[in-house]
Amino acid sequence: MRILACLSVVLCCAAFGFSQQATEPAQSSQSATTKPAPADKLADAPQKPEKPAPGLPHDADARGFLPLGTVRFHPEQKVIEVDGFFNLRAGFIEFLACLPGRKAHETLVSADCDPEHLQAALLLLGLEEGKPPETETDTRAIAGPRVIVELRWQQKGKDGVLATVQKRAEECVFNGLVSESMEPVGFVFTGSRFLREPILPVTEEEKDATGADEDKPAGDSKAADTGAGDTGAGDSEEAPPTEPLRPGEKIVVGEDGKMRYREVFGATLTGQLIALSHRPLAILDNPLELPFPDADYYADPDVIPPLDRQQPTAVTLIIRLPRDGEIDRSIKAMKVPPRPERPAPTPNGGEEPSDEEQKPKDQ
Repeated sequence: MRILACLSVVLCCAAFGFSQQATEPAQSSQSATTKPAPADKLADAPQKPEKPAPGLPHDADARGFLPLGTVRFHPEQKVIEVDGFFNLRAGFIEFLACLPGRKAHETLVSADCDPEHLQAALLLLGLEEGKPPETETDTRAIAGPRVIVELRWQQKGKDGVLATVQKRAEECVFNGLVSESMEPVGFVFTGSRFLREPILPVTEEEKDATGADEDKPAGDSKAADTGAGDTGAGDSEEAPPTEPLRPGEKIVVGEDGKMRYREVFGATLTGQLIALSHRPLAILDNPLELPFPDADYYADPDVIPPLDRQQPTAVTLIIRLPRDGEIDRSIKAMKVPPRPERPAPTPNGGEEPSDEEQKPKDQ
């Protein structure tokens, strides 16, 4: 169900891109008809190609990528790009990326995208969702397909010249337990999921409290005029939700055609996109076994550019399939410092035995 819902988003975005491409040639053709070029200029005028540029797939636009909202999917390179900005330069973090305004105090990058579009793009990479952690305290290693996440931004060097910097995400994060860069293990695609909450029918007491008039024809109601009460379920309950819809939330009808639910995508609800500590509703997660639920990762100030709260540094998240040797699959757990060796226990709490104790006992 999660895959079908996300793929429907892809089809809608692709159809929108096709409609835009179809209207542009029509407009240029109409302008050419109203103002024809002189006959002596036609031979020299460049001819517009009838087909897309060679090498571009049919579902990508002239820029070479398929737009899924603000997410850019490059079909040929198998690359996903999402724009955002740095939240912080140093300090403890639990997330590599979240939605803007969500978990900003513990997130390296705020990524401006619809989480459903990001998950749809990952499905277009040919990935299948792994098994997410069961809870936020589930510290076990996570199995599933992995991707490489890179960060690209512009930064002035010591000479004052603006240059493009591109680093793997693990290079921008360090393991606070051993003061080393995060292990080069990539991120596992667990996928988020849709959450449902049933909308209970309005009771007679609630109708009386709100002053609902049962004798008023349904056609005269405001819901009927605006179509707000039409769920397409035939005789389904038309009672409005008791609370306003949250961002990204919608009302759906259950399989029985009667029961209605509030439905929201988990990553949209929480704002969690790429987690360093295991999070069940994030889309990408840290595959390693963790020593404790919140792990101990920090933003690396030696790599991340200076922070300007008024004008934060723009950054692009790049998500792609790993190349040979880029992921060390021999690493199964987050690195921790070795335990100090304890001295072997001695009698009497470590004190030397007395002369009496050293004498052999008479048999």
